[in-house]
This record gives sequence, structure tokens and C-alpha cells, in this order.
Amino acid sequence: MELSVDVKTFAHTAFSVGDSETSDEVIKVLEAHRKDWDDLLGILCDHGSGNLSGNTLSYLQTHGIELISAGPYNPKGNGTDEGAFSQMKQALGGIRLDLSSPRSLARSVLEKLISLYITMRNRIPVKGAILTPEGGMKVKVSKEQRDLERQHLKDYKRSKLEYEKEAISDAEEVFTKVVNREPGKKTLSYFFGILKRNQQERDDEAYRRYCHERYNEQVMKQLKRQEQEQQSHHSVEGIVEMLAKDVKTTFHFVKELAISKARQWTKELMKSYHYPGALKNHFAKALEELMDLSLEQRKEIWELVDQFLNLKTRAESVTKIS
Repeated sequence: MELSVDVKTFAHTAFSVGDSETSDEVIKVLEAHRKDWDDLLGILCDHGSGNLSGNTLSYLQTHGIELISAGPYNPKGNGTDEGAFSQMKQALGGIRLDLSSPRSLARSVLEKLISLYITMRNRIPVKGAILTPEGGMKVKVSKEQRDLERQHLKDYKRSKLEYEKEAISDAEEVFTKVVNREPGKKTLSYFFGILKRNQQERDDEAYRRYCHERYNEQVMKQLKRQEQEQQSHHSVEGIVEMLAKDVKTTFHFVKELAISKARQWTKELMKSYHYPGALKNHFAKALEELMDLSLEQRKEIWELVDQFLNLKTRAESVTKIS
């Protein structure tokens, strides 16, 4: 049997009786709840196969429902639902059915009993509460309250320690090798020590990748913004600043983009200069004004400028600015 109970009001909102706990039964209960009480923010459930099946998870994701799973073999983590089942058993007492009766008869009797219990349960306030569960479910909830509660669920999920399958697999491999050499370390605490370290390393690596991608994104935005600002008139200073970013970045495609833009802008600037030497001197002066570059970086920038201007030799050009 599947039963849904509202965590806040203890209202029993829906149930389904099936031959076994399956995703179809879980979804049937959720649909019944949504039909009578609108969409859910999240559900708290145990690790039953029906609750965590692919179909159920897909349904939850489609309807924007957060899944908060209680720990395995831990009924206290799912206290609201477990308490509801306990009270239902007390109210119904023992149920004895003739095994020779058709299954449909047994099922219809059980459904009627559960329906009766839910109706009565929802009319009785929970200890310490003023409203009945049914009355609590009818209280209007603002969008701000729903958003706040949804954020609370997400924060709670993030606070739970979760391990990736790869981290668990790596920890098992390391643990097996160690305990084969040192049987005395065959303990849960030692295994989880390895697992936590593996997961932390994976988390740190993921964060480093995020930082690199974020930095890369910022560089791309800056290049785009600089291109837009100088679209009508590109300056020598702007080109030199872009090349300075190029020699500092480690991302290959960012370097290629910066060089391509600098080459294009230099070509456009050359149209406004009668003498290439004057433009070259302007580049040299702009490069000298950048103080945060090493000698090697200055040489690299000047070689690029030299290529753009198609001047005689790189060696001669480098000598003039060194």
C-alpha cells in the first residue's frame, strides 16, 4: 500500500492498494494528491524500489517535485508517514480475511477501511494544532511562501552528504588492496575515510574545472565587450591590451580569438596611416606603457605586432624595444 501524508498538517491526502510497491502505485498516489490539493513541492520517502525507480524519478523531475529520501532502514527519517501507518493500524485493529475469498474482495474491503480512516483522521487536529489536517490543507499559501519552502528543500538536499558511484568504486578498490596487506584496517570507519577523501578530491577537481570555465567565460565576455566598444574605431592601445591578455591566458582557443581580432583591427588601422613606421612607433609606445608584462611577454606581443604589420625582421623589431 502507498500512502501520502502532508508533512506540515498531517493530512492524509491519497492512497493506493496494489499487489506490490511499484512506481505505478507511487505515481498513482501523487496524481491523486495533485488532483485534490494542487502540485507538490517535494516528497519525503524511504528507499523503496517504487519510490526511487526511474519512472518515479522522471515523473518528479517533470513536475518539478523535489525528492528527499530518508536513510535506508531508518523509519525515523520518514517519521510523518511511519506515524500515519502506526495510527492507521491502531484505528483499524486486526483485519482477518478469508484466504479463499477472491483478491478483488479483499482489496475492496481494505480500500474501504483505509478510506474511512483517512476521512476520520483528517477531521481530528494533531496534538497541539488548532486546525484539523483538512483545514490546514485548505489554507491559502502565497507564491513567496512556496518559493521559500522550495529553497529550503534544495538547501536541505545540498546539506546531505552524497557520494558519486565513481568515488565509491575507487574507494572499494583501494580498501580491498589495503586490507589484503593489513587485515586490521578492515573497518567501516577506515573505508569511509577513504571514501570521503575520494569524494573530496572529486569535488575539488569539479570546482577547479568550474573556476577555469568561469574565468574563460569572463575573458570571452571581456573580449566581446571590447570589440563592441571599439567597433567604430579601433585603437593601438586597445589592440595592445588585447594581446597582453592573449599572452597571459592558457586557453588555446581564447588566444586564437584574441590574435585574430588583433590582426583584423591592425589591418583596419593601417588604412589610416600613410607610413607603416609611424604605426609601428605608436605600437611600441603603447607597449612600453604596460607595466605588468615580463620581457618574454613583451617580445611575444611585439612579434605578433610585427607579423600584423608585415615589417622586415622580428629580430630588428625586438631589439628596438628591449
